[in-house]
Amino acid sequence: MQTARTRLNRHPKASLRTKTADTVVGDDVEVGQSAVRRLHANGAEIEQSALGLAQAGRMELKSSAALALVARDVQARNVNAVFLLSPRVTGTVRTVFDMRAAFAFGLGIVLGRQLLRLLRLR
Repeated sequence: MQTARTRLNRHPKASLRTKTADTVVGDDVEVGQSAVRRLHANGAEIEQSALGLAQAGRMELKSSAALALVARDVQARNVNAVFLLSPRVTGTVRTVFDMRAAFAFGLGIVLGRQLLRLLRLR
């Protein structure tokens, strides 16, 4: 795997194979056996890769891992993610926080802060 830091600016079609990249921006992006810190695309196909933050309208992932996935439509097979924010997910994704869990977590923090504020006023 090539370890040089790569930055791909917006291209109609960007492809990354066996490399590491800081930022990848494109209309249609293909990533295979690579590590990407930030990805932003209209459509993305990712296979056997590691991602930091990935944002796309449509995202297809296979055998990959990510810190955060944000997309309108996710198709996945054997994917692990800490955060997954998508209204439509098909396939197998193991997450720590999906949209419902993130909402419940945020609501719990807000309510907890309000409760502490009320207790301090007494």
